[in-house]
Amino acid sequence: MGKPQLTNAPKPENKSTLVLDQQQTAAYIADVALGLRGLAHKAELPFLTYLLEMVVQEGLERGERRQKFRDPAL
Repeated sequence: MGKPQLTNAPKPENKSTLVLDQQQTAAYIADVALGLRGLAHKAELPFLTYLLEMVVQEGLERGERRQKFRDPAL
């Protein structure tokens, strides 16, 4: 999943475009949080690991990717 592109160009104001942008953004945030969660876990920061897991789960629920990433080490 690539990073959502931010542009200053006006976008069409239809609901399907807005929903797609929200889904892509949520999926990207989940991807980034997944990496950060791994760093927090390796650094033995349990509360940060937990918070980042919540971000991952929320991003996946709202994102276009419905599969859940689970790290067996967690």
